[in-house]
Amino acid sequence: MLFRSYFTVGPTEVFPQIYEYIQTAREEKIFSISHRSPEFSSIYKNADKYLRLLLNIPDNFHIAFLSSATECMERIIENTVEKESFHIINGFFARRFREISEQCSKQTNEYKINLHSKFEPSEIEIPGTAELITITHNDTSSGHAIEMPQLKILKEKYPNIPIALDATTSVPYYEIDFKIIDAAFYSVQKGFGMPPGLGVLIFKDTFVEKSKYLSANNFNRGTFFNFERLADNALKFQATVTPNIPAIYILSRLSEYLYNYGIDTIRKETELKSKLLYDTFKKSGYLRPYIESVENLSKTTLVAVSEKDVDELCGYLRNNGIEISRGYREKKDDQIRIANFPTQSILATEKLCELILSYGR
Repeated sequence: MLFRSYFTVGPTEVFPQIYEYIQTAREEKIFSISHRSPEFSSIYKNADKYLRLLLNIPDNFHIAFLSSATECMERIIENTVEKESFHIINGFFARRFREISEQCSKQTNEYKINLHSKFEPSEIEIPGTAELITITHNDTSSGHAIEMPQLKILKEKYPNIPIALDATTSVPYYEIDFKIIDAAFYSVQKGFGMPPGLGVLIFKDTFVEKSKYLSANNFNRGTFFNFERLADNALKFQATVTPNIPAIYILSRLSEYLYNYGIDTIRKETELKSKLLYDTFKKSGYLRPYIESVENLSKTTLVAVSEKDVDELCGYLRNNGIEISRGYREKKDDQIRIANFPTQSILATEKLCELILSYGR
C-alpha cells in the first residue's frame, strides 16, 4: 500500500505523536475512566493550561468541550441572541453560522465580503438592534482570511456588540486577539491535526450573563449545554455530560507538545510553506489563487483555481502519495484546496510542490 500524505483541509494529516498518545491511553485505561473522576479533571486541567499558554487565552475566558465547531455555532446563537444577529460572510462556513441563527428563529442580517478585493471593515453598517456579530476568521471553503487589524477596526466602530469568531482553520497559527472578541471556537481535525469529534469553545463571562438573562425571560438557551452550566463545570475542570474523553486526552497531550515545540517556530514554518505553495502556483502556469487580495490570502487553507482538469490533477497527486481537497461544492470541478497546518511537514510540502510543477510540464 502506497504511503500517503494528507494535505486535505479537514480531516487532515494527524500528528504522528497521536499514535503514541493513543497507546499510552490504552495502557493506562484512559478510555474507561469516569468523566467525574479526579483523573479526568487532571486531563481537562492540563488541556486548559496548555491551550491558554499556546493560544494566549486570558483568564477571563472559559474553555469548554463540545462535539464540533458547528455545535459551537448553535450554542452561541442559543445563549447570546434574543432576537437578532449579524453575520460577515466570506465563504460557506460563515453562511452556515447565519443559517443556524435563522433555524433558531432569529432575525439575521449579513455583509457579504467581496472575495476579490481587500476587505474594508469600515464600510460595514450594522444595525443597532444586532446582539451579536459572527465572523469566520479563515473560511475553509474559500481560502479567505480576515486579519486581526481588520477585526480591530470593526470592534472600534461597534464596541458594544459582542463578536463570536470561528477560528477552525486559524489556530494555532493565527494569533487571536482576545481583547476584541467575546468567544472563539474551533474543531480539532484541522489546524490541530487530530481525528475529528471534538469542538473547543472559548467564551467570556459576558456570554454567561446573557445566557442567564435569556433563561430568566423564558427563551430557549439549550438544555445541558447552556453557557451557565458549561462555565460552572469548566471552573471545576469537568464536562457537563460524558464527553469525548479520548479526544480531550489527545488534545491535552498535543497542546503541551505544541507549546514546547514553540508557537514562533510553528508560525515561521507555516509562513515558509505558504510562500512555497503560492510561489508554486505562480510557477505552474495553470494554478492561481482564488482570493485576489494579498492581504486576505489564507496561509493555512490555500485555494487555487485550476486551468487543468481537477480530477486528473488530484488523481496524479494521489498516485504519487499525496491527497489534497477539491474545491468546495459547486467549485469542486475547477478549484483545489491545500492544507498548510503544523502537521504538514516542510519535506512533504516540497514534494507536493515538485509534483504540481511536474504535472504542469
